[in-house]
Amino acid sequence: MENLQDGGIDKVGCQNGCGPECQYNYGLSSSNILVNEGCVVTYSCSPGGRCIEYEDPAISECPQIFINDSSCQNACSDRANRCHDERGKKIPGD
Repeated sequence: MENLQDGGIDKVGCQNGCGPECQYNYGLSSSNILVNEGCVVTYSCSPGGRCIEYEDPAISECPQIFINDSSCQNACSDRANRCHDERGKKIPGD
């Protein structure tokens, strides 16, 4: 899509790209194939109350997961939304 503000980009989940190298902002696929696989960024609330990128939030026992939302919907001030630890966080450079 030429218009990067087109709402269709968000509807198909391509805010961070779609396709084999995340180089497209729109895509169509079969129902059993994700067009944005590998392009999704997962954030969760750290034990200290910061919204950080997690590679595997499940191993950190994160109760809330925020897809492509680096603000975590401002939910990190509530301790109930925080992960148990940071073992699953994304290591810079990975």
